[in-house]
Amino acid sequence: MSTASSSSMTQVKTNTTINTSIENKINTEALKTTSIESKINTEALKTTSIESKINTEALKTTSIESKVNAVNGLVNNIDSKVSDFGLKWWDEIYTNKIEFITSGTFTTDASTTEVVIGICGGGGNYIVSISASGGGGSGMTYHKLSVIPNTNYTITIGAGSITTADGGNSSFDSLVTVLGGQTAPTQYISGLGRNGGGNGGTHNTTNAQACIANKVINGLQFSKLIQPLNMLEYCGGAGGGWDYEEYGRGGTNSTNKSTDGICVVWF
Repeated sequence: MSTASSSSMTQVKTNTTINTSIENKINTEALKTTSIESKINTEALKTTSIESKINTEALKTTSIESKVNAVNGLVNNIDSKVSDFGLKWWDEIYTNKIEFITSGTFTTDASTTEVVIGICGGGGNYIVSISASGGGGSGMTYHKLSVIPNTNYTITIGAGSITTADGGNSSFDSLVTVLGGQTAPTQYISGLGRNGGGNGGTHNTTNAQACIANKVINGLQFSKLIQPLNMLEYCGGAGGGWDYEEYGRGGTNSTNKSTDGICVVWF
């Protein structure tokens, strides 16, 4: 073989080796690129999964907030319905209700074995001299009682005081008795509230106290601040309960006298 031919064959082998090496490198780089793309896709999937989880948690949070708003709306709706002629404390549980604003008799029927009562006494009187102090209020208390079917129960409603005596006591037969508000002992000392009722305002002040009425609806407890009759001088203490705050108030003056008690029976 000639030297030229031998040199040519060597050159071809060398070129083939170079091409193979280049192809191997290209394939290696292609594999690296594929691996990088695979990793990118994997990270993209992870990111998508994270975003999905974030969106899921956001939906959960939105759902929780929605439920909270729904509960708040229900509470507001309940409170908005509470009025002197609307929803009362136990109206959602019991189908019957009688309000006694004067003394009388409650007679159970053949199927009644339990009642709930809300009851307060009469408000205390104010004292007038050169100046005055307001009477105390009688707060409303609530009681669940076992009763006997076909039985009469005497209900006594305490009168608001117009003398130096305290407000009259109210009672449900012999089972429950609540005190009336205290009449102001002197022109410088206000009457004390009873059963959670507010104290009267003292001489030359407007500091009669409010009282807090509590109630439970569907296991949730709500509180409401019952304000005094007015914020004039010598104002009487707050009395009564959630929907019955006009009862059992302490006297303020000859215009705003103490008010009688009440007994509400749910059955």
